[in-house]
Amino acid sequence: YLGDDVAVVTISMPDTKQSVEDIKNYIQQEGYSFPVWIDDGFFSVQFNVTSLPTSYVIQKDGRPYGYVSGALDFEMMENMIQQVKAAELDE
Repeated sequence: YLGDDVAVVTISMPDTKQSVEDIKNYIQQEGYSFPVWIDDGFFSVQFNVTSLPTSYVIQKDGRPYGYVSGALDFEMMENMIQQVKAAELDE
């Protein structure tokens, strides 16, 4: 999707088992090249996250298009992106 209007962002939530510092160390060790945001609770409340992982697709205008609770593989992500792009063309 290079060149498309698509961004992948990971949001991690610290808890009793992992601190913000633990998350930052893991990201560095794994060499992630995409943005990782640390949620202080705002995102999980705003989007009513009830289980992890949860993946959201957000449209260009900031409105959520949809979400998947549970693990998301590349094919599922690709399908969601294509659905959003098709819906935006219909508007």
